[in-house]
Amino acid sequence: MVLLSSAGEPLRVEIEVPARYTEAEIPVLQLAPAKAYAPAGLKYDPALAAARFRFDLRADGRPYYILQSARPVAATQIALLVERVAPGPRERRAYLLQVGGSADRGAVFAPVSPRPSAAARTSARVSANEARWVREIERMQSEVDAQGQTLASMLERVAALEVAVKELQRGQEARAKAAAAPPPMQPVPVAPPTPVAVERENRPGLSAAWVNHSLLILVAGFLLLLMGIGGWILWGPSSRAAKAAPPPVA
Repeated sequence: MVLLSSAGEPLRVEIEVPARYTEAEIPVLQLAPAKAYAPAGLKYDPALAAARFRFDLRADGRPYYILQSARPVAATQIALLVERVAPGPRERRAYLLQVGGSADRGAVFAPVSPRPSAAARTSARVSANEARWVREIERMQSEVDAQGQTLASMLERVAALEVAVKELQRGQEARAKAAAAPPPMQPVPVAPPTPVAVERENRPGLSAAWVNHSLLILVAGFLLLLMGIGGWILWGPSSRAAKAAPPPVA
C-alpha cells in the first residue's frame, strides 16, 4: 500500500494489483465495517466513514486500486482494515499508516498481523465453545431426527401389520360363516313315472246288484203310484158326491 497524502488532507492511498492475477481473478476490495476494527485490535478513525475504493488502470495497463476519504485525516497514525470480498473466500488485511508531512508521501506500508484485544480473544474462545456446543447440538439433533424417522417407519410397519391382521380375521370369519351355513338345496331331477297299464277288471257281481236294486226301486214306485190312484178313485170327489145325493123316489 502506497501513501499519497499528508496529515490534514483527505486520505489517499494506492494498492497495486499483482500481475499474477488474470482479469477474472482481480480481487474486489472494500473497507471492513467499523465494528470489525475493535475485535482485530485496531482503532477506527471516523474520517474513514465515507472512504471508498476505486478500480483503475495505469497507462501501461496495470490494474490498481485507489482509496480516498472525503474528510481530512487529523491523526498521525491511522489503521486500515481492507477486506477482499471476491473472488474466492472473504479475506481481511490490516495496515498501520504513519501520516506525516509531504515528505512521507510515497511511503510504502506492508500488511500487519492484527492483535485481537483481550475481549476479542475471550469472545473468540466463547465463540469457539459455542461453536463446539452448536456442533454437538446439531449432532444430537441429527441423531434424534434419524431415530424419529426410524420410529416413524416402525409405526408405519405396525399400522400395515394391523391392517393385514384385520383382513386375515375378516377372511377367517367369512370362511367360518360359509362353513356353518347349510348347503343350498339343489333341485333333484325326478324322472316322470313310468305309465303302468291297468287292466280293467270285469266285476259282474257289482253290476247285477245295481240292476236289481234299481228294479226294486222302480217296482216300489210303481206300486205306490197304483195305490195312490186307487185311493183317489175310492175316496175322491165323485165318491163323496154319490154318497151325498138323495135316494131316488120310488
